[in-house]
Amino acid sequence: MMSIFSSGSSTTRTHFERQMKAVQQDVLRMGALVEDSCWLARKALLQRDLDAATAVDVQDKLIDQLYHQIELDCVNLIGAAIPGQPRFASAQRLDAACSRPRADWRLC
Repeated sequence: MMSIFSSGSSTTRTHFERQMKAVQQDVLRMGALVEDSCWLARKALLQRDLDAATAVDVQDKLIDQLYHQIELDCVNLIGAAIPGQPRFASAQRLDAACSRPRADWRLC
């Protein structure tokens, strides 16, 4: 089985590596948001700080958006690395499988 990198195209490999770095940066950014949300949630609970509670809610929405973007980017990267697979169709199938209600996320 040949991968997209077997053709010797350094441009393709460089593009893939740039996309991977972008995903890594998004994961780090999401981790920082989650950490900050934990501190805000602690402050909201222990100090009964309503502003902190509101900030947790806002950050939670940002974290969800970032999570879904990372998931889509990963699906596209996987689709790009599978030879002979139409990327769009592969991405749609994986996205549909992982778009189940949260209770079913463990099945993805």
